[in-house]
Amino acid sequence: MNNTMNLPHCPFPEHSIESQWEPQPSNAIKVNCDASYDHASCKSGIEAILRDDKGQIVGVSKVLLAVSVNYA
Repeated sequence: MNNTMNLPHCPFPEHSIESQWEPQPSNAIKVNCDASYDHASCKSGIEAILRDDKGQIVGVSKVLLAVSVNYA
């Protein structure tokens, strides 16, 4: 099985784009999330962290899933 992908050539821009972090608006909640899958155990997980405009954690969620895949 070949796991490589043929992607089109995307050259880097000739100049860099400068950016600067800016705080989110007051009373806003930012959600950072991630997911993963373990093929050997057929388990996956999803996690999310919620932060307020000061960067303080206001909520965390974690869900673990068992996945079953049937091949025909």
